[in-house]
Amino acid sequence: MAMPGFLGSLQSLTYLNLSNMHFRGRVPPQLGNLSKLVQLDIQNYFMYTELYNSLLYSKDISWLSRLQSLQHLNMGSVDLSGVAYWLHTVNTIPSLAVMILSSCGLNKSNTPTSLQHHNLTVLEELDLSYNPLNSSAAPNWFWNVTSLKSLHLDGCELTGVFPEELGNLTLLETFSIEGNNIKGMIPGTLKNMCNLRSLDFSNNNISGDITEVIDRLPNCSWNNLQELSLVGANLIGTALPFVSTLTSLNMLDLDLGNSNLSGSLPVEIGVLTKLTTLVLQNNNLSGVIS
Repeated sequence: MAMPGFLGSLQSLTYLNLSNMHFRGRVPPQLGNLSKLVQLDIQNYFMYTELYNSLLYSKDISWLSRLQSLQHLNMGSVDLSGVAYWLHTVNTIPSLAVMILSSCGLNKSNTPTSLQHHNLTVLEELDLSYNPLNSSAAPNWFWNVTSLKSLHLDGCELTGVFPEELGNLTLLETFSIEGNNIKGMIPGTLKNMCNLRSLDFSNNNISGDITEVIDRLPNCSWNNLQELSLVGANLIGTALPFVSTLTSLNMLDLDLGNSNLSGSLPVEIGVLTKLTTLVLQNNNLSGVIS
């Protein structure tokens, strides 16, 4: 069933949520008539077994630029692979605080790495997960969105090294860049992120000593950090010499795959009274668990 175009005549709407309603075909550009919209959620119901061309799609989202009051945009799993200049379009909406464009088919050919004039000054949440951007992690336009509090870049086929520009995001509370092909140690500029609550570097090839990784985490966030995931990050070193400093942790996920984390589980882990999840499988641990 197609998304009905008559929705564009409901011009007093401020909130429209049509997520996961199994709509197919083109997103009607008449939605651009809803100039009072504050929230638009048309996230598509997505199943890998369905034919790609039978899902919800758009090849032109220029109508979004008419929604100047929009604060929350969720077009997750809507096929935008054929849209040119999508970033320039959303950049014309200065009120945007939440932008969720996960699994939209955004790619290297239609996603520029830079914005000449960045207008997304109040954007707090950005989710671009599972888009085949297939580009270097740096430079990229999102490192300059300093208002961000949540950034999800999981499975975006990012390559190269972790960018020093990460340190620009001083307000960041949630950061996930899991499942890319980034290599090398995390940058020391991470020290600027004093508000971090959740951090996921899983399945990137950090390839270093776990003590150095922890030393590069911001000391000023240790009372806030609740989730830390380094699954499959190819780390080595002595097991968990740092745990007593991360007293707010409730999930510590250190499934290190084929790495060689050694030593015994320190008794200091007992001070992590908020810990609910601890994963240490596939390591070379030894000794007695107190």
